[in-house]
Amino acid sequence: MPGMDCKKWCAFILKKVAKNSPKKMRLALMFQAKLLESGISKPKIDRKIRKQGDFSGVTNTPRKTPLVVSLTTFPARMDDVYYAIYSLLNQTLKPDAVVLWLSTEECPGLERDLPAKLLSLKKRGLTIQFAKNLKQYNKLMHSLTACPEAVVVTADDDVYYESDWLEKLYQSYLAEPAHIHCHRAYQIRFDDAGKILPYAQWKRRIAWSETAPSFLNFITGVGGVLYPPHCLHEEVLREDLFLKFSPFADDIWFWAMAVLKGTKIRVVKNNTATLTYVNLARDMSEDKAGTLFQINRSKNDEQLQAVLDYYNLTSILWKAFQAEYPTGTHTALSHPSAQI
Repeated sequence: MPGMDCKKWCAFILKKVAKNSPKKMRLALMFQAKLLESGISKPKIDRKIRKQGDFSGVTNTPRKTPLVVSLTTFPARMDDVYYAIYSLLNQTLKPDAVVLWLSTEECPGLERDLPAKLLSLKKRGLTIQFAKNLKQYNKLMHSLTACPEAVVVTADDDVYYESDWLEKLYQSYLAEPAHIHCHRAYQIRFDDAGKILPYAQWKRRIAWSETAPSFLNFITGVGGVLYPPHCLHEEVLREDLFLKFSPFADDIWFWAMAVLKGTKIRVVKNNTATLTYVNLARDMSEDKAGTLFQINRSKNDEQLQAVLDYYNLTSILWKAFQAEYPTGTHTALSHPSAQI
C-alpha cells in the first residue's frame, strides 16, 4: 500500500492471510506480523550511527536540578541494551546524564566484562556505574541514593524510545512539578463492594485526556517514568521490605511509595503508548517459555495485596475513587466490560 515501508507491508499481508487460516497457523502468522511491526532494524540504526559520527547525547549546560535518565540491564541483554541507550542519547531534549546501573555480582570484571560496542557509548555521554544487585530495582534505587536532588527518569533496557520521549515527560513535569509523570499507566478499578479488581481487569493504556493526576493511575515502568526529587516515601529504599512484599514487581513498590507520600501520577499529553522493542522475538519467546516475566505477571495481584495490606493503602485508594468518580459512574467504570 502507498506510504507503507517494506516491514509494515509484509505485516499487513501476514495479517490478511492469518484471518482465514487455521488457529495454529493464524497465531504463528500474527506472531510474525507483530515482530515486523514492533521491532527495530539494527542494521539501519547502525548505519545511522556511523553517519552521525561523534556527538554528545547529554547537555553541556547543567540544569540547577539535574535531569538524569536511569536504567539497568543484565548479561543476556548486554548487546541489545546498546540500541536502547542510543535512543536515550538521541533525544530532542538532552538530559544531564544517562546512567546504566550494572551489578558487581553479574559483572565482577566491571567494564572488562562489557561489549566494546556498549562501551563506545561512553564518548557520547553514557555513564556506567556498578552497584549491589537489586535486580529490576537497580533501575531506580541506585540513582535515588546517588543523586537524591535530581529529577530521575527511568527507562527499560529492551525499548527503543522515540526521539521526543524525554521532552514530553520533562515538559509535563515543568507544567505540574508536584506529580510523577509517565507515558503509560493503568487505571485501578474497584468492584461494587469497594474491593480492588484483579490487575488484569484494570483499564489499560489510559491517555492524558482520560484522567487527571491521581493515585489510581498505576505506573507501568516500561513506557518511562519521571520522578521529581523527594516524590516517594522515605521507606522506598527499604530493601528488606520491597524484597519481602514485591520482589518481582518494582512498579508496584514505586507506585505504593508515591501514594504513601501523597504524590499523584500524571499521564503525559500525547503520550507514547505503543512501544518499539529492540528484540521483540526474544522478549516474546521468553514470555512463551514461562520465564520470570510470566511469573512476575501472575504474581502481580499477590504482591499488590501484600503492599496494600502492610501500608493500609486500600482506604486511601477507595476515597480517591469515590472523589474522582461520583455516584452513578462507579459501576460502569469498575465493570470488566469497560476494559480497553
